[in-house]
Amino acid sequence: MSNEIKTERVSAFAYLVHQPKASPSKVRKDLWSIARGKEKPEQGSQVLQRPKSTLTKIGYSAAVSLLLIPKVNTYVLKLFQKLWHAPKIPVEKPVNVPDKKILPVPEPLKQKPMEEEPPQQTLLPKQILPDQALPLDTPSQMPPLKQTLPPEQAQARQKLPSEISDNPTIQAALSPPIRVAECEMVRPYTGDLTLQEKEQMQANFVDDHTLHISLLLSPGIQFTVRRQDIFTAQAEVIVNAANTDLGGGGGIDGAIHREGGAVYAQAHKVLSKQHRANYKSGFATMIESGALDRKYAIHHVIVVAGPAGKSTPEKENELYSCYYNSLLLAANQKIKSIAFPSISTGLYSFPQDRAAAISLKAISDFTRQYPDSGIQTISIHFRGSENKSYLEKYLLAVK
Repeated sequence: MSNEIKTERVSAFAYLVHQPKASPSKVRKDLWSIARGKEKPEQGSQVLQRPKSTLTKIGYSAAVSLLLIPKVNTYVLKLFQKLWHAPKIPVEKPVNVPDKKILPVPEPLKQKPMEEEPPQQTLLPKQILPDQALPLDTPSQMPPLKQTLPPEQAQARQKLPSEISDNPTIQAALSPPIRVAECEMVRPYTGDLTLQEKEQMQANFVDDHTLHISLLLSPGIQFTVRRQDIFTAQAEVIVNAANTDLGGGGGIDGAIHREGGAVYAQAHKVLSKQHRANYKSGFATMIESGALDRKYAIHHVIVVAGPAGKSTPEKENELYSCYYNSLLLAANQKIKSIAFPSISTGLYSFPQDRAAAISLKAISDFTRQYPDSGIQTISIHFRGSENKSYLEKYLLAVK
């Protein structure tokens, strides 16, 4: 008996006894056991016991007899399957798989040697001209924030010069605020100084009031953290940490309003109108300094609005942007010296250790991105009466 016929018949019997997954060798063994008159198959057999019904026994015996005859006709088996209601048994035939054609491997393309591109120089952003003012959101899209001022700021606001009311003489003498699109955005704070960045900074105390931080990648910049009145910093530009409503207040904002007089107060008010009393924390805009120019040779003031309260990722982005955008705006206007207060660490109670780390990171990132900015002096100021431990936080942030 050929292998194909044998396989077909054994499989046919497996279906007839309701064991489609029966092993052909075991079925064959069981058939011979049944033919020898055993009532039950051997242990482990996959063939069912003999049926009890007389009619079923006849069919069962016929199936056994057909499968045991060496030269039984295949068509008889198929006819018997139909009578027994058994499914058809497909005969698997080998499929001739055509040989795969081996395609020739293409030769590698000869690439032209890449021409070295000249290093791209980071350019400073362009200033927005008065007739190209930034489009502001409508009041319906940007509702003004209702901000409750601390008692100290509320009292200081009442002491502002009375001349800040719309004075046509002062308004005629004012220049419009200097705005740059890249300085009116909140930048992501990517984290504190890395170990490599710390190695490129060296900090040491000059005296109890001055911490000098050397920027090894920018040796032409003098960077210090001082316990000194910011008005005596001998800087061309100082930074004012104001409120988001730009209405004046206490702290450094109130001090600049008092020293700047009516001209500065009016310039501050013009900026507030442009932003509809909803200045974004992290933005930086330059305005006139008023009487500060005559008293201290401070030509302009950069206005920022720092975050208030505990440190969060969003507030760290805003504080980082205050420092970075101020430096970017100063470089855009060819300023050589800039003095910062310690933004948000006074009345706004932002953690001083976080403020130190964030300000150092902003200065490091700016000097790396704009090594030829033209800025020669950067300083961060605390009041002279503050504790020396404030400066030590900057020393720890570098080490």
